[in-house]
Amino acid sequence: MRFTWLVYFGPSGIGKTTISMAIYNHISSPFDGISFLKNVGGTCEDGLVKLQKTLLQDILKCEKPKFSNVNQGINVIKQRLQSKRVLIVLDDVDEYKQLENLVGKDDWYGAKSIIIITTRNQHLLDEYDVKARYMVEKLNDEQSTKVFNLWAFKQNTPIIDFESLSNNVVKYADGLPIALKVLGGLFRNRLVDEWKSQLDKLREIPDRTIQDVLEVRKDKDFVSRILGSNAVIGLRDLHDRCLITISENKVDMHDLLQLIGKEIVRQECLQEPQKRSRLWDTEDVKNVLTRNTGTKTIEGLFIEIPASGQIHFSKDFFTKMNRLRLLKVYTRFWDDFSEKFYPLIWEHVRVDLPNFELSSFELRYLQFLKYPLKSLPTNFHANKLVELNLLGSNIKQLWKEDKVFKCLKVIHLSYSRDLIEMPDFSSVPNLEILNLKGCTSLESLPRNFHKLEHLRRLCCSGCSKLKSFPQIEDNMSKLREIYLNGTAIVEVPSSIEHLNGLENFNLSWCKNLVSLPESICNLRSLQTLNVGGCDNLKELPSRIGHLKALQSLYLFKCKNIVSLPESICDLRLLGTLDVKWCSKLESLVVKPIEYDNLTCRILKQGITRRNDCFSSLKTLNLQRHQMEAEAPNHPIPPLSSLVELSIRNSILRDLGTLSYDGFHLSSLEVFSIGNFNHVARGLIFNDIFRQSSLRRLSLHNCNLMEEEIIPMNIWNLSSLLSSLEQLSLEGNHFKLP
Repeated sequence: MRFTWLVYFGPSGIGKTTISMAIYNHISSPFDGISFLKNVGGTCEDGLVKLQKTLLQDILKCEKPKFSNVNQGINVIKQRLQSKRVLIVLDDVDEYKQLENLVGKDDWYGAKSIIIITTRNQHLLDEYDVKARYMVEKLNDEQSTKVFNLWAFKQNTPIIDFESLSNNVVKYADGLPIALKVLGGLFRNRLVDEWKSQLDKLREIPDRTIQDVLEVRKDKDFVSRILGSNAVIGLRDLHDRCLITISENKVDMHDLLQLIGKEIVRQECLQEPQKRSRLWDTEDVKNVLTRNTGTKTIEGLFIEIPASGQIHFSKDFFTKMNRLRLLKVYTRFWDDFSEKFYPLIWEHVRVDLPNFELSSFELRYLQFLKYPLKSLPTNFHANKLVELNLLGSNIKQLWKEDKVFKCLKVIHLSYSRDLIEMPDFSSVPNLEILNLKGCTSLESLPRNFHKLEHLRRLCCSGCSKLKSFPQIEDNMSKLREIYLNGTAIVEVPSSIEHLNGLENFNLSWCKNLVSLPESICNLRSLQTLNVGGCDNLKELPSRIGHLKALQSLYLFKCKNIVSLPESICDLRLLGTLDVKWCSKLESLVVKPIEYDNLTCRILKQGITRRNDCFSSLKTLNLQRHQMEAEAPNHPIPPLSSLVELSIRNSILRDLGTLSYDGFHLSSLEVFSIGNFNHVARGLIFNDIFRQSSLRRLSLHNCNLMEEEIIPMNIWNLSSLLSSLEQLSLEGNHFKLP
């Protein structure tokens, strides 16, 4: 076996992750690359693809790889990592498919690699004949007592009068380190009577739940919105007590703590669930729903639409719930499928709601999948509402009366295909996120769009009838993302320049878009501009080089663009330039800058550029172009950061300007040339041999033998190019020696 396996198994909360992390940190230095993948368990195929990409990014320190399924990911991992000595930790593995798609077989990684697995099921590794398996055992009484006391009292021994209570909690935790930590935080700074009360409630929870400690993760911004003004203090207090952890804007809570909280609520009224403050259990909710026994006691109600997709509400079901704060009507199917299946699910779900008389003045969160009515009720009290989510609804007009919802920060109306207009935006002055994706009947946004001073994200993707974008005033500095892809937008208003904070602007597949205003070049924070698939777009603004923060420019399938402005050479941070399938593109720059001998142009022969611009360019995709030879008469500075170069389906008669001496492609890893009408002699083979970083080389359909330009030592490329992992010579008419 080329690499070493270490497997730590045992129940949840026993300390497997802590042990593997300690080993990982201690031995990581001698490896070519390292990766610690947390929470591997429970991942679907999309999740596995993300983990494969994370694994490659961690080890290679590269940008996110471009593949879309696990089989492609497997091939990339094998190609890129089979010669590297790596250290990989897969935490909380619970299915064999996770192993076969992330670590595979013995030939995936280089010699002396180490793979560490943590799992609750050691038999998942039987297929791999792993000998080094270690069962992580529970702490003994002495160890457990010390751990609990450290978390509860910040010392090794309990405070006077708490000895017996401390021992009872330790006994309940049953030697699980995470349970001792969570319970220690729960009991910290509590009075004796509070300890006794909490212990009584803990004893009511079935013993098995202590063995099932999984993490519950929520977006920190979402949690903060729902908690309101006390969120910062409340989250900090929970974090200080080690009851939650906050990392990468995510709030993690162990399920043990959630189970304790749920049991506390269940104890409020064991026999009559309608008298509890929160209802989430499917059977309890069904009981209340079918008997129509909702009461004013209920503050949180979570209703899952059954697998049949059919659900019925009585006319006055919500009437008595005048203290309701959280209402969620949902289906797991919506969360389990990718968005391409949403229309299918949209047709599957049927909600029967004769009336929606919601009398509560306390509502903060409303999610109602497939909300069936044409608008919200007239007596809808939303003074405290923070988030409104009506995914796939039948809404035509959100509300009819003049109302002001000062607390509302998020509106999700995605795939509400009957929505024809939005209310006056002055009614939601503090809105931060507006998602109208797939609202195919929406034709315009309110003119007072500029009233949304706090808006951070606008998504109108797929609003196929949206023809215009409102004028902008200079008070929307917080707006960071705009998605108008797939709309019927004809033009972008010149007032777009007022969005000084805009970072991502997506206009792809806007078939009616003819031009972009010059004023767009004043967006000093813009990092990504996507106009791919805009068939009628003929040119870019001449001052595009003024977008000093631009990192990614997508122009794919812009079929009518002939040339790009010469100022594009001033985009010094540009990392991705995608011009594939731009069939009429002839040059990046029409002519050199006056009084400047160093130009930035393609001039039908490749790429040259002025000074050191494009030095950050990492990906260049040139497909279906017409290029003719025209050698530059000036020195060419390097494209030193270029990692991937693809030139396919082009008429190219001289690749000399793409030579090593011409461009110093010192970082090039992927070089793909294919389907040329003609390739001249001397096809840069001497330069290819000098590319010490090249991993993948494709010379597809280049008529190599016919031109007699293939060198005899092509068969010894592995010795000439030690880094080469993949060579493709398909479509060349020669025989293997």
